[in-house]
Formats: sequence, structure tokens, C-alpha cells
Amino acid sequence: MIKLAAEDNDVTRIFVNPAIKQQLCLDAGTDRDWLRKVRPWFQHRAHMARSSALPGE
Repeated sequence: MIKLAAEDNDVTRIFVNPAIKQQLCLDAGTDRDWLRKVRPWFQHRAHMARSSALPGE
């Protein structure tokens, strides 16, 4: 689900718990480009949040 959201061109950032980001990096293998949008954020302990570009940006 996180990878699908990161591959969406309208999504600019995805905030997740640092432990989740660490595991995503371990599991990604060579397909790592989408991980640039995934940001570790301590306040996202039990959920993820996404940030989208505003229309016209």
C-alpha cells in the first residue's frame, strides 16, 4: 500500500514511523526509487500520512 501511494505522481511525501521506513528499505531490493517519497516521522506511530501536490504545482 505504501509503495503504491509513493508511485502515485500526485503524492509528494509519505510519512511513516521510522521502524516502518527501515523495514521498507530492507525489503526493497533494487527497486528503491519510490522510497525517496517515504519519510520517517516519529509522530506517525500507528498510521501513515500522505502529502499531495496542489493543483497547478
